[in-house]
Amino acid sequence: MKLVKGCVESEIEIGGKWYKRLKNPIHEDVDPNERCHDCGAEPGHYHHLDCAMERCPRCGGQLFSCTCKGKFVRAI
Repeated sequence: MKLVKGCVESEIEIGGKWYKRLKNPIHEDVDPNERCHDCGAEPGHYHHLDCAMERCPRCGGQLFSCTCKGKFVRAI
C-alpha cells in the first residue's frame, strides 16, 4: 500500500446514500510526509479500505467500528 499515495475510491454507500469519504487529515504539528500508521495513506489522500484510522463521513466515528455500516465504495 505504501507504493501509492492513497486509495482511489472517493465515495462510500451508507444506508442507501453515497457520502464523500474523509481523507487522511493534514495537521500543522505532523510532518507533511508522514503516512497513516495503519494503512500508509499520505496526508490529504483517502485511507485504504478497512483502515482503522478512517472516520465515518456520516457520524464522524471510527468507520471500521461505527454502526453506520458502510458497504460499497466507488471512485468518482
